[in-house]
Amino acid sequence: MSSYNDVPYPSMPVRGSHPDRLHAVASLCGLSPAPVDACRVLELGSSDGGNLVPLAEALPNSTFLGLDNSSRQIDDGREIVRELGLTNIRLECRDLIEPTPDLGEFDYIICHGVYSWVPPPVQERILQICGAHLAPHGVAFVSYNTQPGWHLRGMVREMMLYHVAEFADPQDRISQSQAFLDFMVRFAPNPDKAYARLLRDEMERLRDRPRTYLFHEHLEDCNQPIYFHEFMSRASAAGLQYLSDDTLPSAWNTQIHADAVQLLAGLGDDVIRREQYLDFLQGCAFRRTLLCPAAANISRVPDAEVLRRGYLSAALKPSTPIEDLASNDVVEFRTPDGPTADMSGPIVKAAAVILGEQWPRSLHFHELLQQAAEKLRGTAEAQPQDESLLFGDMLKCVAAGLVDFRLSPDRFVSRVSDRPRTTRGALRSSARGEAATSLVHSPVGLNPVHRQVLRRLDGRHDVQALLAALEQDVRNGDLKIEANDGAANDEQSQRSALGTMLHDALRQFVRLALLVE
Repeated sequence: MSSYNDVPYPSMPVRGSHPDRLHAVASLCGLSPAPVDACRVLELGSSDGGNLVPLAEALPNSTFLGLDNSSRQIDDGREIVRELGLTNIRLECRDLIEPTPDLGEFDYIICHGVYSWVPPPVQERILQICGAHLAPHGVAFVSYNTQPGWHLRGMVREMMLYHVAEFADPQDRISQSQAFLDFMVRFAPNPDKAYARLLRDEMERLRDRPRTYLFHEHLEDCNQPIYFHEFMSRASAAGLQYLSDDTLPSAWNTQIHADAVQLLAGLGDDVIRREQYLDFLQGCAFRRTLLCPAAANISRVPDAEVLRRGYLSAALKPSTPIEDLASNDVVEFRTPDGPTADMSGPIVKAAAVILGEQWPRSLHFHELLQQAAEKLRGTAEAQPQDESLLFGDMLKCVAAGLVDFRLSPDRFVSRVSDRPRTTRGALRSSARGEAATSLVHSPVGLNPVHRQVLRRLDGRHDVQALLAALEQDVRNGDLKIEANDGAANDEQSQRSALGTMLHDALRQFVRLALLVE
């Protein structure tokens, strides 16, 4: 589309689209998907490769193909691939509406942030490509705006489009849209009414998003939200069936009130209707749906053995200090992104504390069980009921998005080596002042000190060499530091401050999953 050539939309890593996640969810649902370390991945609407390129670097024995019809973004992505020296990824400028007999078969197909923003013929082709090119146990990840939640957001879009109709320049349209929404929020009467709250919520949602997001979300010609049941009707026509969403099916999610789950159980095995009613209940505005071939035999009951052989990780913290871990008192655990869970079982609370302490490191289920038993009772020998209690609650946490689940071990290190090293992608990003992508496939913003340290973590510098490089940065004016009592002017205080910053940065990189062997 010309709009993406005029206003490029930098793509970012989409954590839920990682083959690790798709493989784990599919396995829990009874499929036997291809191993993550040797798979074929296709991304439709790959932009400049912000999602696909880090995957290609992290999984060198897998192959990746990205398609996009923005020549400018494909050219940008090819330059990144060339700089990183990757040979297992291709980015092609291709209109998705064109026939694709040459594509072959893929184990995982990703289409994020595209479906709702293209005309109906292209939407149909996206699903046809998934249906025609997925492996028998393959998984497609497709995201899209959904009703009923987008009805409210759509009102803001329509008003913005009316306001900017006379402006042709994309940057003017963005600025005018921002000014218009600010005007509406400031002067809407009855600020406590639902309408004024809606405007405030949308302004807050857009506040920290890049200008390009506002343009492509609200000012594109195409933005067609759809009800879940309508999307699945189209997917079914393309030979696909519903597997789950990017975590687990909503029916496994304990964030839904138990009475609501019981009432919806009256729908029987009609999973599509149940999911649609859950969207009604939650006012869902966006879905990341996983699809698989209609012929695949899937299970709506999670496979317990799959969870028991997998790896769990979570940034969980108790909302209040735990006075007695061995009690059955309810404790609320939080994640940085907001979701919470109440836990009462001692073995479960101990496991949640351990996951939070060791984040982002993942633990095999049985390792977590043993560590939780030792934390709780001083012995790694778990009691008979511990495993079933931990299994049940961890599955609920995975379904609710509080705990990440994979079937492969970590690809990052949890300690600082003598000559620390990061990925080639992170080296490039930090040198350019851009956000880096972690080994848990999340964007990581970098402050000036972090950038100067990370861009040198090529495995050739020990801590003393890194410290000397930071001192040279200060002398060159490339880095400014302050001591606790103001400017660090003398050499000794500068070195001390820099040493502390370097130590803190390396420790942070461990927590951010940015270091590799």
